[in-house]
Amino acid sequence: MTLLADLRGIFTRRRPASIDLTTAGPDGRPIHVESKMTALPPAGASSHHAEPINPPAVEEVVSLVRSISAHLDGQNERTDRLINTLERLPAAIEALPEIHRQNARLLEVVTEYLEHARLRDDALNETLSGITHASSRQTDVLGLLQQQLDANNRSSEALFGGITDFREAISQLAGSNARTTAVLSELASINQHRDAEITRVLARSQKWMTVAMVLCAAASVTAVTVAALSMLGG
Repeated sequence: MTLLADLRGIFTRRRPASIDLTTAGPDGRPIHVESKMTALPPAGASSHHAEPINPPAVEEVVSLVRSISAHLDGQNERTDRLINTLERLPAAIEALPEIHRQNARLLEVVTEYLEHARLRDDALNETLSGITHASSRQTDVLGLLQQQLDANNRSSEALFGGITDFREAISQLAGSNARTTAVLSELASINQHRDAEITRVLARSQKWMTVAMVLCAAASVTAVTVAALSMLGG
């Protein structure tokens, strides 16, 4: 506290003396100057009556005194604030280690938070990279699927064209079958007619053969009879 007391002694002063200065001019105002000192006079000073002073000079002196008094009052206020600040300075100095410790702890917390944030950002970036890779693969799969669908569409079109051609071929085959059936029916009719003709020819031939056999037999009998008669007659 010695330092504070020395500072207080340096910046502390006596309050300004109360001064009453009046003058009288041509307009009838008082011109006598009276000074009432409330502070102690300097050592060795003797009291005496003031002599009349010029009014403008008195006004300048009064203004100067007031300015000095206001300046000193402001200086006293600033000194009081400075002293109050200096009085709080030891407590602030004592709090510096705690503040340093708290700042170190805060720095550790901020460092840990930044590390966690970095790890979280790395994990997020890795996740986003995985999502991007999966999206790329999905895009590739969708492209392949689209190609397969296009190939299926082309195959379906080709199959539809083949089915159409097959239907036309079946229609043509049905027409051919109909014509073949008609031809076979006609051939069957011709075969039946031919069989009937063959049967008639065979029957006729059999009749002729029977007649021929009968005639041959009759001729043979006749020849035998004639031969026998000839032999008997000879």
